[in-house]
Amino acid sequence: MKDIAKKYGITILGAGFMFLAFIYFLKLAVDLNWIPPVGRAALGLVIGVTGLFVGYTQYLAKRKTIGEICAGLGTSVLYATFAYASFSPDIQWSANALLISMMGLSSLVIAVGYRMNMRMLVFISLLGGLLTPVIIKANPEQDLLLFAYVLILNISALWLSATKKWQELRLMSFLLTMAIFISYYFYFEPEQWVKPMFYATSFFMVYIIGLLSASWHESKRFEGLNLYLGLLNAINYVFWSIYILDSFSLPYALSTMLVGLIFIAAGFVMYRLNGKSMLPVGAYAVLGIIVIAISAGDMGIMFQTNGMNFVMSAGVWLLLGTLVYATGYLVKSQNIRYAAMAVWSLVVVYWYSVAWDVQWVEWFGVKYIPFINPGALIWIAIALVGFTYSKLIVKQSDIGSEELNRHLSTAIAILSHIVLGGLFTVQIDNLWEAYRIGRDNLGLVMSISWFVYAFTLFIWGAYSSNVIFRWMGYIVIGLSTLKVLFIDLSGDASMYKVVALLVVGGITMAIGYVNKIWVDKGEMKNEEKLAA
Repeated sequence: MKDIAKKYGITILGAGFMFLAFIYFLKLAVDLNWIPPVGRAALGLVIGVTGLFVGYTQYLAKRKTIGEICAGLGTSVLYATFAYASFSPDIQWSANALLISMMGLSSLVIAVGYRMNMRMLVFISLLGGLLTPVIIKANPEQDLLLFAYVLILNISALWLSATKKWQELRLMSFLLTMAIFISYYFYFEPEQWVKPMFYATSFFMVYIIGLLSASWHESKRFEGLNLYLGLLNAINYVFWSIYILDSFSLPYALSTMLVGLIFIAAGFVMYRLNGKSMLPVGAYAVLGIIVIAISAGDMGIMFQTNGMNFVMSAGVWLLLGTLVYATGYLVKSQNIRYAAMAVWSLVVVYWYSVAWDVQWVEWFGVKYIPFINPGALIWIAIALVGFTYSKLIVKQSDIGSEELNRHLSTAIAILSHIVLGGLFTVQIDNLWEAYRIGRDNLGLVMSISWFVYAFTLFIWGAYSSNVIFRWMGYIVIGLSTLKVLFIDLSGDASMYKVVALLVVGGITMAIGYVNKIWVDKGEMKNEEKLAA
């Protein structure tokens, strides 16, 4: 293609000017009414067929390049004639007439280009076809015809570009399709958001599939032009989603989140097809994360009351991190799993900074149900994900990283327990505030919750065989005991304090029982080692 461009680039440019001259002549004939409407269409058909005939004779005369240029110019004129006959108010072909003529001509172009390897013919034909609606404008009520016209040309360009590895076709069709969408959006000035979003989404999906298909045919190479166009495709769609929906005062979170998830999924597909192409995989994943972050911000704006914006933001990022971890697990990449755990850690920090501003929501007419409200569900989800990471990271360690992963497992488990502590504290405080229970008794209830928290620390330590959690449990028990003795029991005696002390005593004895079992197991292991 470089040699052809070097030899015939100026000739092709001249042919392009001739095509534009025909288009503007047709437009001028319409504006000044020089030729009757049917005569204009007939003239276009004559010029187009003449171009095909001249191209055919030149091709037979072994002047293949000149033949392709002439035939391509003739095909472009035919596309322009079809567009004029469909968009002109004086003729207005039916949708069936346009579809049949477009599909017939495009099938001919594809067949000839594919079988005879006529690269320039295809390029000039599709270039002319896509330039036409920029100059010959369709009416607003003909938007569906315009969509079908452009869609057929794009599918033709992408299919030939993928199967014949003609990269210039996908670049040209993408750029001109963007130009068509931009010009017609402002020309039509849509009064509703549905149609422009449908058209933007359709072309976004067409190019996602087309670019992945092209990469598949190019020995599963996802770098270079395919990567560049893929990123442009996403940026273009995200921009128009935000612009269109924001123009109609609608949230754009759903559409942008969909793009983010599609790009993460596309990155996963790329990795499965070609594990060595890390640049496009990383680019798609990073762009997907950025887009989801944008959607999370808009989703937060949708739920400003009662701190629900914090709940939505934390929930979205927790879901994103979980998807990243699942991807790392499937592709057996420890670095991706590390990235997911980093996201989880940031969610913990973010949630601890905003969770205190999240208010409860009434469920089923009940003012407050502990542990079953939006804020509590986020606390629980963060803790569950953290405990899962803590356990899986040890089991899925790569060779040579076992010690590092054990330390990470311990750190994540500690953070998860801190999240549990926050959960208990917030739920009890909200319960007292919701039902206006005497604040004098809140201190002892908080102490009971912290003894329960210490119990979970001992249970987890025994389960994971990690002595750090025993010491954390000792610290929590010590601090809670000091709080009970010097703060909670101050003042007059009451039956409430008696009951609270009994509960604390029972929990402490349960902790002691777990601790004894733990110590006995440790002594048995030491004896076995000495005996060996």
